[in-house]
Amino acid sequence: MLYILYIIYGIIGGLAGYLFSSSITLLLLFNNIFNTEIVYDKNLLIFINLGIVLGFIIIYLKKFFNKIKILLKIKINNKDKKKKKKEKLKKNNKAILITNVIYFISFIILKKYTLRALNPKIIGLYFIISGILLFLIKKKNGSKEEKDMRFKTIIFIIIANIISNLFSFNNLIVTLFICLLSNFKLTVALKYSFCIYTTSLIGFIILNVNNLLTTFTLYYLPCYVIALLTAFITSIYYSKSFKERLAKKQFQYFIIVNLMLGIITLFYFR
Repeated sequence: MLYILYIIYGIIGGLAGYLFSSSITLLLLFNNIFNTEIVYDKNLLIFINLGIVLGFIIIYLKKFFNKIKILLKIKINNKDKKKKKKEKLKKNNKAILITNVIYFISFIILKKYTLRALNPKIIGLYFIISGILLFLIKKKNGSKEEKDMRFKTIIFIIIANIISNLFSFNNLIVTLFICLLSNFKLTVALKYSFCIYTTSLIGFIILNVNNLLTTFTLYYLPCYVIALLTAFITSIYYSKSFKERLAKKQFQYFIIVNLMLGIITLFYFR
């Protein structure tokens, strides 16, 4: 029974990003409904987040190395249009890298001020806010070309994510909302959003490594590994459907899910 519970935790954590939520938020909600204590185990959250990060690495590994290659060196091309596109892509990748570095530093510094235990009603409200934000951007097609990352947009994204992090609000939806409102191409907005989301997961792992080293026991190792593998498999399995739905601008699926989760949560904890 204990292993089944950890499988459920892994699935919930792996699904978090694709529901435009965070693993800790969904796990806190699960904890409040079923009155379990294990979710407050930071070691469990470390393994779940590690599983999600590994899933993202596997999914985007090839693209990641291609982007690094473009970032470090641009091959000389006689076609000005193609060269200009590569230069713009290099510039945007640098902007994304700078944004993630600054956000990572601020995440490490300010994480201690983050709200620790969210009230279930606040979690329900967050679901509804996510649904509303998705509704507002569902008709935004974005630019058909790669758009240059402007300095003010980078600053706006960093500040918005710092604020959302302080209130434990999902930064994936915040970044996607800002990018699409700024008329960025959907693929660029998604790339930016998942980079920020992955950075927050890595930041959480690093911040709690000391807790892992001081409280870790071999007794729970099989449970942690099960949660990690489940989160890893779940994140990979749902990534294809997630990208296909967003590529087709099928935001209504995510809007309905978030609004339903919000209404059900508020009604349950009324």
